[in-house]
Amino acid sequence: MIPIIFIVVVLSAIAGSLGQLFFKMYINQMDNLRLSHILFNWKILSGLFCYMGYFLFLIYAYAIGGKLSVVFPLTSLSYAITPMLGWFILQERFGWFVPVGVTFILAGCVFLA
Repeated sequence: MIPIIFIVVVLSAIAGSLGQLFFKMYINQMDNLRLSHILFNWKILSGLFCYMGYFLFLIYAYAIGGKLSVVFPLTSLSYAITPMLGWFILQERFGWFVPVGVTFILAGCVFLA
């Protein structure tokens, strides 16, 4: 795989993971679920902005020659990044199975690249 495509896909995965982080941060502090609170909350808007970045990076990866059969499966890197964000930023705890699963995801990405 062309290295720039890999970098763009990693940026896409990071953006998607950050989007999930912002959504979870909103839910953690939410006191009631009203549409007006959701539409104008900075955490929700930040999450949506990150998701827009996810899609733009993904489209760019395809535009510069990335193959669908490689680029889209590599976005599964977000499944490896998201638990780390949960652990570092939200202080979430998990058992031994999460690092094992992340290792399998990373190994699969290595085989695809």
